[in-house]
Amino acid sequence: MLQVRSASPDVSVWFHAFGPPDNVTLSVDAAGVNASIVSPDLAASNGILYVIDHVLGIPYQNVFKKLSTDPMMKITYDLGTQRNFNEQMEDDKKKFTFFVPSNEAWEKQQSKNPSAMKKIMMGAFPGNTKMILERHLMANEAMELEEMVKQGKVQMARGGTIQVTKDNGAKNRNKVAPQANNKGKPESGTRYLVEWDGIVAEVERGDIECTNGYIHVIRDVLMKDKDVQVNTAAVPVGATSGFLSFTLLSFLAAKLLSL
Repeated sequence: MLQVRSASPDVSVWFHAFGPPDNVTLSVDAAGVNASIVSPDLAASNGILYVIDHVLGIPYQNVFKKLSTDPMMKITYDLGTQRNFNEQMEDDKKKFTFFVPSNEAWEKQQSKNPSAMKKIMMGAFPGNTKMILERHLMANEAMELEEMVKQGKVQMARGGTIQVTKDNGAKNRNKVAPQANNKGKPESGTRYLVEWDGIVAEVERGDIECTNGYIHVIRDVLMKDKDVQVNTAAVPVGATSGFLSFTLLSFLAAKLLSL
């Protein structure tokens, strides 16, 4: 993905290129709207034109659709297919605020805890995966970053709280990179930080407006090693239930035979 600044103050445009080398698809994203480039590289006397299939800045996708089509959110979307977590965000009658870990955020978790992440990606612990994702989701409310900064702590679907703070560069200067906000409301150079239980994640793309809420892409996953314990005793719930059922039946059979 390539990020460039648009003519509108503090609004970034993101260019995506995906697909096989012989059939690359190009798209552009700004203010929460993704558009396909249908006619590229049209030469003009003072520049280059690109014809796109949607007007940038007027949302037309709900949170589910945006999550399923944005390349930066692919891993989160794939994980959300477990236990049908994603499906709730198709409901246009409800509102959502989703802090979506970027692909790179999940890759950082992979390097820190490869065994746990392998199990999560394989779907071996869908309950744990859903719990982690619920920690990033605010149900029944659509909130921009500035609203959450003013409110302080906000309640998440899992029951815990997170806090969104604003940093203008004086604090955490060496910890976060400058953020380009999609809507252009905050002052230039503003960075937003999301904090949960001692973990601080920078907002990489904020205020991505959808028809039923907002998405904020973050650079870290709000999870700890204890969320997925992988060891010789760790057995998926279904396997454990089957083992207990077999043990109980064996016990009852032995008792009947002894009568």
